[in-house]
Amino acid sequence: MNATVAREEPAPVRPPPHKPKWWTDSLETSWNNVKAEVIRDWDKLVVGETELEHRVDHEAVAFGFGARYAFHDFKVWGAEVEELLKADWKETGHDAQRAWDEIRAAARHGWERVAG
Repeated sequence: MNATVAREEPAPVRPPPHKPKWWTDSLETSWNNVKAEVIRDWDKLVVGETELEHRVDHEAVAFGFGARYAFHDFKVWGAEVEELLKADWKETGHDAQRAWDEIRAAARHGWERVAG
C-alpha cells in the first residue's frame, strides 16, 4: 500500500475577528494608551444604547481611531475615506451586528479624536 501524505498549506495569518487587515500590534498599543479617554468622550455623546449598541460603538470608535493611522495620507474625513472604511467594516464582519450607517458617527469620532 502506497500511502501519500498530503501536506497541508498553513492557514493564512488573519487579524483577530473584527480587526481589519491594517490593524497592527503597534496600533493596538496606541489604542490601549488612549482608549479609556476616547471611549469616555464618546459615551458622553450617546445615551440610552443597548448593551450590543454600546459594545459595537466602542469597536467602531477604535476602528476609526486606527483607520486615522492606517490611512494617514487622508488629512480629513471625507467620502473617499468613508467608502474605504465602510468596506473594511463590512469585511471584518461588523456589518452583521450593526451596519455602517448606524456606527458611522462613532467611527468618525475615533478618526477625529486622533487629529486632536
